[in-house]
Amino acid sequence: MMEPIKKLQSQALPLRCSPQIDQIKLFFRERDVPSEEAELFFFYFESMEWRTDSDVPILDWKAAARQWIWNLEH
Repeated sequence: MMEPIKKLQSQALPLRCSPQIDQIKLFFRERDVPSEEAELFFFYFESMEWRTDSDVPILDWKAAARQWIWNLEH
């Protein structure tokens, strides 16, 4: 009887956790990007509920941060 519940639990999507601002500041600092830019990144995506402009959930905040930094430099 418990088997269907276990099957459903294994099919559930993984829970996403939004990053802490300190994690983001460290990530940006390691790449010689000012902490103010890290704060802009954090508050922008926090206001977007960690979704892209096209409403897709951000699953990898580091990839989004790398893209943000690349956009700054190009």
